[in-house]
Amino acid sequence: MNQFYRQQPQPRKHRIIRFALLIAIGALSYFLFQGIFPETTPSAQPPAVVGDEVNQENVFVIEKGEGVGVIAVHLEEREFISSAFWFKAYVLMKGLQGKVLAGTYILEKDWNLGKIVNVLSTGPLSNERVVTFLEGWTAKEMNEHVKTEEITTDESFITLVNNPGEIIQKYEFLEGVTQLEGFLFPDTYRIFKDAAVEDVIVRMLDEFDSRLTTEMRAEIKNQNREVYDVVIMASILEREVRTLEDRKKVTDLILRRIDAGIPLQMDSTVNYVTGKDTPAISLDDTRLNSPYNTYKYGGLPPGPISNPSIESLTAAIYPEDNPYWYFLNAKDGTTIFSKDFEEHKLNKSKYLR
Repeated sequence: MNQFYRQQPQPRKHRIIRFALLIAIGALSYFLFQGIFPETTPSAQPPAVVGDEVNQENVFVIEKGEGVGVIAVHLEEREFISSAFWFKAYVLMKGLQGKVLAGTYILEKDWNLGKIVNVLSTGPLSNERVVTFLEGWTAKEMNEHVKTEEITTDESFITLVNNPGEIIQKYEFLEGVTQLEGFLFPDTYRIFKDAAVEDVIVRMLDEFDSRLTTEMRAEIKNQNREVYDVVIMASILEREVRTLEDRKKVTDLILRRIDAGIPLQMDSTVNYVTGKDTPAISLDDTRLNSPYNTYKYGGLPPGPISNPSIESLTAAIYPEDNPYWYFLNAKDGTTIFSKDFEEHKLNKSKYLR
């Protein structure tokens, strides 16, 4: 037999069968894909509600110029999707390249891939915006932020904070209060793009009202304390101490120093007046003639020095017994406690030099 021969062409019937098989596999893959990542309607975006509070973890921003590959990586890093590859594959399969739009989105981590792609290709919140106020910001800092966010271009925010008028009458916890510093709950909020300054402030007060639970209010009353004093203390804790555990200890320390007639000597209260943000104030600063100067005047300052987090509010309500009378913050932020002034001086030389 001749070892060199020409391969016979496959019958036409075989080629048709192979082609049909490929089509079947492709169709099966598509329908399986559709089953895993079903289509959803654009209603996946949250409803437009004025001032709805938003968890910062659910906010996803697509910057102008970002391609599908970059967006996919960011989504996977934020754990909104499990695979950047399948996101890109799905976008390609649906022909949505170039249709994933820049903007701010509210996403849920339990959404399937199809739902996320639908939302991102429908477009960002059209008549809403997301605004974040950081824990520990003062009203002045918030005032600058609302101008940066173009909610307003003037000083109407800080003006309303300092002169709230009838707003105070809406909230039981504001009884006897003349200004709103300390009660502007720091969080991420979803608001209408044309929301007024008063809408934003009212939403923050509503959030404070909901976070200060019935149990917390009962505990404040049980301790014969006032909500306003608790908020003042929480505002100091927010600026002075990092952890919940240490904040609870400092609350106990503050209460004991007040009872003993010992000045609090908190740098943060002086910084509130000077506008500085330094961990160690100067000797001249300690001589400042201001009721907020807790080196010169005893007891709590006359008002809050920041807008505290729920963690600081909790610590201010539930102090932890301890034997300490002094504390300082080391350069790495660790809080170091002392039982007496001699130990405090040693700790200063050890941790602040």
